[in-house]
Amino acid sequence: MSLLFSLPRELRDMIYSYYLWEESGYHHDFKSDTLRTSDGRRIDLALIYTCKVIATEMEGLAMKINTITFTTCRDSTTAERFEYMTTEQDLAMEYMIKRAHAFITPEIITEIAQRYPGNPKIQELQNKAPEEQRRELLKGFHGRNGPYVVHKNIVHDLLQLASAHPCFLEDTTRPWTQGWSSINDRHYTDGAQLRIVEWRPAPWSIPSESELSSMQKLLSSTPSIPWDYSGRERRTKHYYSATAAAIRFLGKIARKTRIQMRNIVLKEDHTAVVDPEAHARGLIPFCQENPKLRIERRVDLWISVLDKRLLWRLIFPNAIWAYAWFAYEPTTKSLHERIMSWIDEAMALCSFGMPAASFSIIFTGPKNSASDLWEGLKKIAATTDALHTMAQRGNRLPPFSDPMRLRYGHPDYVDSIRKIAQGNSVVRFDGACLGELWDTESVISALQDLQDLQDPQDPSLPEWWEQIFRIDDMDQPPGGFPAVLEHCVYDSEPE
Repeated sequence: MSLLFSLPRELRDMIYSYYLWEESGYHHDFKSDTLRTSDGRRIDLALIYTCKVIATEMEGLAMKINTITFTTCRDSTTAERFEYMTTEQDLAMEYMIKRAHAFITPEIITEIAQRYPGNPKIQELQNKAPEEQRRELLKGFHGRNGPYVVHKNIVHDLLQLASAHPCFLEDTTRPWTQGWSSINDRHYTDGAQLRIVEWRPAPWSIPSESELSSMQKLLSSTPSIPWDYSGRERRTKHYYSATAAAIRFLGKIARKTRIQMRNIVLKEDHTAVVDPEAHARGLIPFCQENPKLRIERRVDLWISVLDKRLLWRLIFPNAIWAYAWFAYEPTTKSLHERIMSWIDEAMALCSFGMPAASFSIIFTGPKNSASDLWEGLKKIAATTDALHTMAQRGNRLPPFSDPMRLRYGHPDYVDSIRKIAQGNSVVRFDGACLGELWDTESVISALQDLQDLQDPQDPSLPEWWEQIFRIDDMDQPPGGFPAVLEHCVYDSEPE
């Protein structure tokens, strides 16, 4: 028998750990869907196969001691089609609701309210008279309020319940045109509406070719090619998120291997397809299965969070764009809304069953950009809190406090930022000092002083977001925003 077994078990375990440990941990290879070392080598597990006793003693140890890293994965075959087909599905269902709004009865609204208790959009509909409900639905159900997945599931359920009406297929077959948008008859022939509604791919899924091919017959999925300011044709690079890659891998391996894992890092270092901020929901079953698993999602602030349209406008702020695709202002408000969609989704995870200690999300960026953004979010939360307090007291509000500009100006937003500041949240900002909470009365006093200094009739008065915190105050990434855009697009091949 080997001299190894003459050593105490504790020493043997130390030897096994030294043999298996990789300084940079294991890294996922998307193409092969396997784990490798950080330099791409196959993982050496030869010692395990020397005898049954060693195999038994080493079982699961490699997964326990090594951090497993997943990164975003570029895919030129299915990712692009998946992105455009889900977008087309959203449009198709939006217009179906407009056509079938008369079939969505108060009884259906009540049933949806029971399925999704506390949803603000459904509660708003419930509080309206039947005729007002129909008028509201005629406008569409585009007012997303809350997590993306919940909103889309509500749309699916509304249409599935409405489809029981005998006139549903006939009425939704007619094409709908509104402004520059139109839905072609191709979406609504041969009962295609029901198949469109029944297709519910999780946004974090990586669909097969056969699944996409069957849906492509019903949905238009040919992406348009935008032009940049120089006149070049640019096509977007499409990536699956690191989270989607991890979910696929975890679902493939055996349970006895999964429950040995202790640390996973998800590096979201490119803009991913199909609402990547919602993807962490797909991790919940694995975290429930393995309470010892800790998952850290690291999100690049500039490359993963910024919308590509926002990047184009940052680079060419004075350009006159030929397409509405580019009509997107690079303001603090737009950046704020993008980052808050990520924060909202992360903070909703516990309500969907994510164990409290299992998941965290960290926003990263060059130099002090993540810290700068955090300070900006705190300023906006403090100002929002003060404005609402002033409104409740009946105080005169500053001219820049137009409620239509307070998209996140509700108590839930202020509460979210307060929890992050107190360290009671899954959300963190790399390198940021949480600092102290704001004093509402001091902020009110400062707002009243500002109000006295400004003329409400001044047409040059900027939006209140820009008065509190400007996107230009943040450290830009190396190479500036054009360098970030190059991560997102490439020159298309001439036909």
